[in-house]
Amino acid sequence: MFTACYGGIMSIRSKISLLLLCLAVPFLCIKWLAYSAVLLPAFDQLENEQAEKDVERFLDSIENELQILSKRANDWGAWNDT
Repeated sequence: MFTACYGGIMSIRSKISLLLLCLAVPFLCIKWLAYSAVLLPAFDQLENEQAEKDVERFLDSIENELQILSKRANDWGAWNDT
């Protein structure tokens, strides 16, 4: 595993590698927990709020277009060819 062939004693390279691994794994776990517990819900909330604003703008745009079309249809419908 991490032992050298010199009587079962680990080399300095193996010790450093093992130490870095032992430090990296908990750090990555803490980072993942912080991301999933704090950042991800905040981004989900922001995304939902933005989607709601986009839907409201879309519906307002459609309503505005319907009003414009209704005014034009009433204007043109009232004209007489004679």
